[in-house]
Amino acid sequence: MSAILIIGAGLSGLRAAKTVAERGHEAILLSRLNARQAASGCAQGGINAALNHMNDGDSVHLHFEDTIRGGDYMADQAPVLRLCEDAPNILAEAASLGALLTRLPDGRLAQRFLGGASARRACYAGASTGQALLQTYDNALLPLEAAGRVRRMEGLDFVSLILDGSGRCRGCVAKDYASGELTCVTADATIMATGGASAIYGQSTNPVLSNGAAIAAAYVQGAPLSNMEFVQFHPTAMPGRDKARLITEAVRGEGGRIWTLRDGEPWYFLEEMFPEKGNLITRDEASRAIMRVCQEMGLGIDGKPQVYLDVTHLPEAVRRDKLGSVLALYQKFSGEDPAMVPMRVYPAAHYFMGGLRVDGEHRTAIPGLWACGECDQQYHGANRLGGNSLLSALHSGGVAANGAIDGAGSDGPADAMAMDELKKQRSRDRAILAMKGPEPLGHIMLKLGEILRDAAFIYRDDRQLLDADAALCELSDRLLHSCPMDDAQGANYGAMLVRQLQDQLPMARAIVHSALWRHKSRGAHAKKTGGERSNLLLASVAKYGADAPDISYVRVDTSVMGGPGDA
Repeated sequence: MSAILIIGAGLSGLRAAKTVAERGHEAILLSRLNARQAASGCAQGGINAALNHMNDGDSVHLHFEDTIRGGDYMADQAPVLRLCEDAPNILAEAASLGALLTRLPDGRLAQRFLGGASARRACYAGASTGQALLQTYDNALLPLEAAGRVRRMEGLDFVSLILDGSGRCRGCVAKDYASGELTCVTADATIMATGGASAIYGQSTNPVLSNGAAIAAAYVQGAPLSNMEFVQFHPTAMPGRDKARLITEAVRGEGGRIWTLRDGEPWYFLEEMFPEKGNLITRDEASRAIMRVCQEMGLGIDGKPQVYLDVTHLPEAVRRDKLGSVLALYQKFSGEDPAMVPMRVYPAAHYFMGGLRVDGEHRTAIPGLWACGECDQQYHGANRLGGNSLLSALHSGGVAANGAIDGAGSDGPADAMAMDELKKQRSRDRAILAMKGPEPLGHIMLKLGEILRDAAFIYRDDRQLLDADAALCELSDRLLHSCPMDDAQGANYGAMLVRQLQDQLPMARAIVHSALWRHKSRGAHAKKTGGERSNLLLASVAKYGADAPDISYVRVDTSVMGGPGDA
């Protein structure tokens, strides 16, 4: 029996743990938060599967084609086909586990449109799909936990990988946030399921802990990143002083319409610009259109970068039964009733299509280390379709778990390597607590988000990206002269923030350098410089370097349906 360490208890981590335990091995599930607090619960709109319950002529191959085209041909096609083929099985599993998904009168799962889909493909639970699935898979672990096959380690932050003399991952060092104690967790194989990084932008639709700190630490230790220039900005987020709040794509899937005023009259600009898909155009296209309308045409609401998302015309039953939770969220934070007044929205950082570079079995470049969920680059290419995030989380969790079991192994006890890494991280902690510089950490954190929002937002310009890289280098120097404000061992948020920033700043440079390398526009990466669309089917790969990231590229697999050709 092998011990498999899974870092992260979101949807991908839960399914990985379930798969490991059901195959007769021990799953060690390490997480900062309780599983039900994971960011997977924020997903609202639905989960894709070609069930054709709405008699739209849907099929696995149509789902596959939508995913490849929606990602602008930048996803490896063979893994995407396996994802789409597995989707009906995943929905059957979720239903058998008791997921409270919305059903049709005859008992079949209901399905709705989401952006970029050619059919009503997304199964859903009102506007709380992620929460419904998260609870389902968390519950599914309870009997496995009682049987001793799953061991939960909650309240622990991932700190670093434990690497042996050959460079193989043997587990990780983690920190108890409350006590400040560092501990080693060794295993025969390790899976990272730590989620995305959009909170690195400061204003994002995700929780503040979804900042990529874990994958940044793995990157610094030698795990390459891939396609980090491809960042999805969700077109309909509610602007806020503290953060952006997601207004699910399901609102448009149920008939919500985006408009602004032009010459005193409502202008439904997405419907005019994209007559075939209208309000359900892919997220990258919708976000660019909204930005053009607000910034270039000056048609934002009251001169602000906002447009209307209107559901006032929808039947009350649709608003209540299918969109109730998200409309209630909007009313709570805006004080306005969406049934009476159109919502105000604008794009915000939402999802990283890039992440740790993995192969078809979800192995990273570090032997003994797998990655799944939003922290890998596998399925979405240059743009993710709505409804594919929950699907890819569940699918990749299973794939990574099977790969980790089959690839588990070690060359003897890991105790000596673990102690070496533990000593190294204790020394790092002491150095952080000894920092007494004048720079407030909050300034550095806010500046990091500001730099990325200015230079690596919806439209990118080479001059701005070069300036951003210089600013990030300066920020790294400023971090050396900051202060965590508290020398307490436990519950020290400042010390945790210093540690995360030390790794996040190199990852931010990887984002900027990847965007610099891709000279032309592709999917969610829109370049002002030149502006034309690239036909190069190449994925970027960033390897950590002390002076600058090393950017290279690999050809995208187009073996299933081909591609548009190379320029």
